[in-house]
Amino acid sequence: MKALIQIASPSMEAAKTFYEKANFKSIPIAGGIYFYSNPMIVYLKDDPCSRAGLRLFNANWERFIVDNGLENQYTKTKNGYIILSPEGCPIYLDLTDELYINCPNEEATCNFGNYAGLSLESVHIHYSIEFWQNLGFKITMGDPSQGWVALKNEFGFTLSIMAYQACPHLFPIPSISFFNSGKNIPIIEKIKESNMDISEEITRFNKDGVVDNIIVKDPGGLGYFIFND
Repeated sequence: MKALIQIASPSMEAAKTFYEKANFKSIPIAGGIYFYSNPMIVYLKDDPCSRAGLRLFNANWERFIVDNGLENQYTKTKNGYIILSPEGCPIYLDLTDELYINCPNEEATCNFGNYAGLSLESVHIHYSIEFWQNLGFKITMGDPSQGWVALKNEFGFTLSIMAYQACPHLFPIPSISFFNSGKNIPIIEKIKESNMDISEEITRFNKDGVVDNIIVKDPGGLGYFIFND
């Protein structure tokens, strides 16, 4: 199924300022705006009641709801349903693909580095894995016995699930991860030069106490993990 990360913001202008500082490109669409940096696309709906989460398209979500016993756990929307994942992440189950067919595909690179997908923290990682597998995701890396797994769907959308409190840093749900293969310090400097607010500076993984991992948040509270490995 096709996927989009939905974000929220107290104002469209605040979101534009944040994503422009991070060097995302943007395309206005009817009722919202796309911000993108290949292969990542986020969608901001022009609605003060909007919430950050994941949007998935499938023309037959009714079957999924019945098969997973979710008849009393969804909210009906104009174009489908809203449910919560086991980690508390809103999932918008779209029955129409109008949001997905015109997604931008131009080249664009943001200041955060190497995009690694959506990140979630789970109090019951085995239940979370089963839930996402029922949504069409397959494990590609990791092991629940190690406290983390990475999954991917048929369109290449990736997400990672961490065991609860396995990470020694703040963990907004949902968050987006960037892993920069030991080259994070110049990326952090570039982010600081753009005058972006940093929510957390992390030294725990550096033997010399150097800040080599940071977390920033967009105006709606979506976490961005800009990590070294």
